[in-house]
Amino acid sequence: TVQAAPPLEQVTTPSLEALRKYAEGVRINDVEDDFGGAVAPLEEAVRIDTAFAAAWRKLGVVYFNADMPRDRQDSALAHAYRLRDRLTESERLRVLADFALGPGRDRGRGIAAEEEMARRYPNDPGVFNNLGVDYSGRREYARADTAFRRDMVLDSSSALSSVNLVRTLVDEGRLDDAVRQFAETRR
Repeated sequence: TVQAAPPLEQVTTPSLEALRKYAEGVRINDVEDDFGGAVAPLEEAVRIDTAFAAAWRKLGVVYFNADMPRDRQDSALAHAYRLRDRLTESERLRVLADFALGPGRDRGRGIAAEEEMARRYPNDPGVFNNLGVDYSGRREYARADTAFRRDMVLDSSSALSSVNLVRTLVDEGRLDDAVRQFAETRR
């Protein structure tokens, strides 16, 4: 099971059970693309350890992915932000970016935090997917394409970057490339 799981960020919790629930939620979200299904284990993780900052951050991300109400997303991300001093440097940068892009309502600051993380941790899966999403939101499709492809190389177990790349290719009007990428994603 460990070998089949996506790589986890370095997270801090004294509870093995909370860590298990967190890992389950990450797998359901990142590998199975079942955003709604990832909610329950992550909510359980933060119920078990209310100071589990990384789980609060991921819960906010999952609420966003599952298209849940904005106030739930913002509340989880704000909770993670309040606990950011309990995190590793890379996870703290993730929280800063997600908070700025969420309840902080500062896209420039969020992207700057993501770019800083990409500079400091160029082999860290996930950061390039997040950058790609934000570049796409600014219609910087070439940068988004590059970021998604970099993330796919770093973490082939996650379908998130591949699916996001398909959306970007469609937004660019590169429909043949999008169809090919979609087929590759399904395969």
